[in-house]
Amino acid sequence: MSNIYSILESQGYKPQHKGEWVFINCPFHLEEKPSLGIKQDFFKCFGCGKSGSLIYLLEELGIIEKPEIDVVGNIKEKLLNSVISNLSSLVGIPKDAKIFDREYRRITPNTYRVFNVFTSKFFPDELIFPIYAEDNLRGLVRKPLQGKYKINFYGKYLPYNFANCLSTNLIVVEGVFDALSVWQAGYNNVCSVLGTGNVYNFTRFLRSIKARNVCILFDGDNAGRSAAKKLNEMYSNSYIIDMPEDTDPNSLSNLKEFLQRNIKQ
Repeated sequence: MSNIYSILESQGYKPQHKGEWVFINCPFHLEEKPSLGIKQDFFKCFGCGKSGSLIYLLEELGIIEKPEIDVVGNIKEKLLNSVISNLSSLVGIPKDAKIFDREYRRITPNTYRVFNVFTSKFFPDELIFPIYAEDNLRGLVRKPLQGKYKINFYGKYLPYNFANCLSTNLIVVEGVFDALSVWQAGYNNVCSVLGTGNVYNFTRFLRSIKARNVCILFDGDNAGRSAAKKLNEMYSNSYIIDMPEDTDPNSLSNLKEFLQRNIKQ
């Protein structure tokens, strides 16, 4: 919230802290006392009743924009071709977003460029992984350098990288770094369920695309093995590859050879 405070100050607002809320003068109506409160990823004006996502508010204030961002080398890359219809809030990309261009977690700069992974002062100390559907941005996976994933869907649940996958011989992993690692190993048909808590949502997704010969490659810990078993039971056209104890695809140094030995063609 301190980052939002600084952003609002830079735009001429005078934010006021009240408990978990930050208040500013509402841009949607005239007022003398601040009545628009911001809390985490949500805002609400207690004067006029306007409410919505924080991203929508920042777009209205002109702080972020939708169509494109500046990336390394002053090259413009489209991250959002059109506004997604039937949403209660609009999707935005920070103006200062830059493609992540260094090696991190065994992932090369080229892979980050291919997947449009970016950083922004708006999301300090986080890597942002966009989720696409037919060239539209449908969500953001935010991975703090320290801490757990934060996922924002703009609509229904979608697995990471599903737009680039075929329905046959699909490899399924838990996290986004796992997906990028498998892709680097030469297996492009990989997607991430975005955490074991999404197994039920992902099963519905598999049924919707009528996936065949699905390879479940979850982490080699209790949570991963339990989730893999549940997915395999709920979706019979699948098989499990057991990872070595306490490893995941992103941490396995010989991942390519491991996959060559275990993937069913």
